[in-house]
Amino acid sequence: MATVLIIFAVILYACLKTQPVKSNLDKDYQNYIEKLGDKNFFFYNNKRRPKSFIEANILPYLPEQVEIIYLNGKKPESEYPETVVSHMLYQSKAYDGFPHLVKLRNGVVTEVSINNEVSNCIYQHKNFDPILFKIYAFFDLQTLTSV
Repeated sequence: MATVLIIFAVILYACLKTQPVKSNLDKDYQNYIEKLGDKNFFFYNNKRRPKSFIEANILPYLPEQVEIIYLNGKKPESEYPETVVSHMLYQSKAYDGFPHLVKLRNGVVTEVSINNEVSNCIYQHKNFDPILFKIYAFFDLQTLTSV
């Protein structure tokens, strides 16, 4: 019986020891995200052509429930701590270029890049309405009827 308990204790210790330990930054980030509640973020950066397109064709149609965060180079311009915004973006599993959508729901971060759609509009002269519909659907916002 004692041998079984020792083996169990060794296995339990090995399992607990291999669990990844969250860094203080990860813990602080998660605590901050949970305190924010439900939020919607639209990230875009300073690449000249996409920036002009986004500012003319997308930003004017975003509702007030969507917070816009502009990245001037790699530096986010927002009221949120730079470390939080950077962590949100650069720890992303779905990052595939800007613009990037991030929503927070009950401490859970969900994200998607709309880089491909924006590039298609710019370089293939496609209609930008589908981008707006995708944004509204992603953020669970009241449906956009048309632009």
